[in-house]
Amino acid sequence: MNLTCKIQYNTFEPGEFTGIKNVDFQTALNTIENFPWNKQREHIIIDLTCPSVSFEYSPDSILKLELYFNNKFVLNFFDGEHLYSKSFINYKLSYPFIKYFFEHQTIDFTTYKKENTIFKNINKHFITNEFIYTVRGKTLWQLLDFGTIIFSATLIFLFFMFMFGHPHKPLQPFVFIISPLFFLLYGGINYILLVNYYLYSKNKTLQLSQGSKIFWWGNPNNIKEYNKSDVEKIIIRQNKGKRCPWGEFTLTFLYLKTGEIIKIPSTFLSGGKLLYKMPETPSKIKGSFIPFCKLKDN
Repeated sequence: MNLTCKIQYNTFEPGEFTGIKNVDFQTALNTIENFPWNKQREHIIIDLTCPSVSFEYSPDSILKLELYFNNKFVLNFFDGEHLYSKSFINYKLSYPFIKYFFEHQTIDFTTYKKENTIFKNINKHFITNEFIYTVRGKTLWQLLDFGTIIFSATLIFLFFMFMFGHPHKPLQPFVFIISPLFFLLYGGINYILLVNYYLYSKNKTLQLSQGSKIFWWGNPNNIKEYNKSDVEKIIIRQNKGKRCPWGEFTLTFLYLKTGEIIKIPSTFLSGGKLLYKMPETPSKIKGSFIPFCKLKDN
């Protein structure tokens, strides 16, 4: 039985894999033997995403051989909902269990420990993610952050309460005038920025992950490949006020050595998440009261 084999290194993020191909059991063992386990153990944090070799029968049947605590190794099996584990002092001791998986496409549950995964998102560590970011097919409502929705709903509720339920009628004209202004300053700008970013983003696609040295950006019909090493610096523009309602909106500029500048609004990725994917690139956050995005590239 051939299964899908995929590899994960210590610079990869959850869902990021490489070397994806179909293998038989013998080829699987060769892949494990050739994996740089000792080198990959340097400077790692043990988690469900760490240096590993995975074997996948289906999205609800994945076996993952990973580095573990105290120089050990662990087999993690994901059945689409639950997680089961078994540790080894040497990865070669896992071979009979990997062979069992190749033969039965599942595990012998009596030999594994069932892990407590309540309130944990296990899927992201096992299912392959292509890391494609786009707003196509999404509505503005889907892109709106939870905080803005709650804040807007609260303002609307207070407006109607004062207009129709408050006993002091003289306050109504004041509330009628002040409420729209308050909404514009402390909620409306969020919507304005969202529309602004959406209009710029609607015909563009970004594909970017932490472990890959390249990324893609542009129109889906004419997407261009870039190398991370060609990005000279990253500048993030956002309102740095601690209580600013639109402080989560960021406009990130990638300055390439060729002179080209790539603008990435937070409708794709926030500035912080983009830096997580490109940690070695020099970066700086610059304050901007309202970080509008010009709809046309320079």
